[in-house]
Amino acid sequence: MINENLRYLPYSSRRYKANSDGKIFHSDGTPIAIDNGLVRLDWIDGSRLYWAGTVILAAFGKLELPDHLWSEVEPMVVDGDASNLSINNLLYRFRGGRIEVETHPGFYYVPFYSKYGINAEGVLINIETGKERVWSILPPSEKRAWTGGYAYAKVPPNPDGSTSLFRHRALCLVFRSYPPSVMKMVVNHRNGIPGDDRLDNI
Repeated sequence: MINENLRYLPYSSRRYKANSDGKIFHSDGTPIAIDNGLVRLDWIDGSRLYWAGTVILAAFGKLELPDHLWSEVEPMVVDGDASNLSINNLLYRFRGGRIEVETHPGFYYVPFYSKYGINAEGVLINIETGKERVWSILPPSEKRAWTGGYAYAKVPPNPDGSTSLFRHRALCLVFRSYPPSVMKMVVNHRNGIPGDDRLDNI
């Protein structure tokens, strides 16, 4: 049975739509074949093959990047089943490892928080305004078994993400490669000191 949770694909003049189960259709409801994760559409870069995962992420508003950068997105399936392109099974990374913000040299888009850019020193900026975000320090909590000391900022994520962005995690998302299991992974400090977020320490 087809999930009728359908979304039109942006910049397609409503010619294509996708559902949350990872199927892609013409506007009249005719299914479009997906072959080895690729689908042929006449879309943002003309008529060619596109990664179906990227198409589905775009249809459900998960790519809050300038559309000319969507071709730099590499979709990933969380459960390892390449045929399962449901929206809840998709994440992404950038093909070249990271994407520099054109208007702010030295700053790179933070995956899943793409309204923000970060540099190698851990400075976080709002890409639209260019303003630096000040990091807060997480206090210790016996109740939650937190040691504290981690730098974090409250920021609006891409849809469905956390509003707490930790500096050490943001740096790893940008400057380290990550697998589809990234959301279950923990970022550690080599010297055991929270907040010592030098790249060679995380």
